[in-house]
Amino acid sequence: MNPAQRKKKAEKINAHLLEALIRSRKSKMPKMPRKDLAAAFGLEPSTALRLEKGTYKLTIARFIEWAHILDEDPVELFREAVRKEN
Repeated sequence: MNPAQRKKKAEKINAHLLEALIRSRKSKMPKMPRKDLAAAFGLEPSTALRLEKGTYKLTIARFIEWAHILDEDPVELFREAVRKEN
């Protein structure tokens, strides 16, 4: 796999991770509003929106924190994202 292919694959996995996190936030009962997610992060709601849209890069640390806020297993979310891409 060449560098461009590796980068494209990594970007797709990142997109799958974002989808899983957003789906988890929306599926909570009651649904977790984005403003509550932002408060849990200590961010402005507009920043949380940028995270969900992928405007802000999703770092590993932020991914793990986000998963824990949603009471999700970050390792399992990552496995699912990689499986989707393979």
